Amino acid sequence: MLAGLGEDANWKKLVTPCPNDGQKTVIRKVVTADVTGDGTYDALVARGCEARTSYFPSTVEVFDGASQSSRPRRIATLLEEAGATDQPWLTTVRVSGRQVVIEANGTGPRDTNACPSVAFTYRYRFSGDEVQRVSRDAHDARRCLPAG
Repeated sequence: MLAGLGEDANWKKLVTPCPNDGQKTVIRKVVTADVTGDGTYDALVARGCEARTSYFPSTVEVFDGASQSSRPRRIATLLEEAGATDQPWLTTVRVSGRQVVIEANGTGPRDTNACPSVAFTYRYRFSGDEVQRVSRDAHDARRCLPAG
């Protein structure tokens, strides 16, 4: 079962590949928790892509812990909807029950990828295999924040 693999899985082969030819996938963090409420730990895999000139936004892919490790079932991709506007670079991911809290640095309307200046907090709630973003908070740091 996938739940037993945790951080030992070859997540680079299981997550969505990076968009550019030859670009390497970077696994930033793996968290295991029962976000679906079925009694089995699921895997939350924070993924990024190797930077060439500026960083690429992070995503968190959630895999059903009850699925087979040879054919893991992705049940959600968090931060995907924020990528185009916020350009989130994941700094932390926490799970409390069926709620996932992600903190990330990202870009505001006048920022470039070289100087993200907004600290974001996203909250997602799971109900079985369904997931919904319940909040997005943004705080302008008025300075460049780490990314990459």
